Amino acid sequence: MRWRRNWSERPARPKARQLTADEQQQLLGKMTREIASSPVLSAFGVQVRALRGRFYVERLTPDGALVWGRITPVENDLLLEVEQRSWKEVATGSPQKLIKTIAGDTRGTFHGLGSLDKSLRKAGQGLTR
Repeated sequence: MRWRRNWSERPARPKARQLTADEQQQLLGKMTREIASSPVLSAFGVQVRALRGRFYVERLTPDGALVWGRITPVENDLLLEVEQRSWKEVATGSPQKLIKTIAGDTRGTFHGLGSLDKSLRKAGQGLTR
């Protein structure tokens, strides 16, 4: 006897939307400003890079860039995904919401820097060395 699984129960993956060059630059600028406003993300050298119609959130290391996640434009929103064997959906929303999701992570998806980011914002001075 075989076990049968009905794959149609699973929701379909959203289709990526093509952006114009102006839209891509606007979104890239918004995400870069949000990263610069986060004390912990700016201290760790996190940046956003546009490649093949998607945006990749990377941390610069001496060995190269370490990809933390990717942001894909879908129908009306943006989709934040993290790579775990395959790309797994984390959140959807505006560029500001997605960068705040990365900075405010407390579960460890993006290295759990949420409490550190929160305390640095509360101190008001950011990261002073």
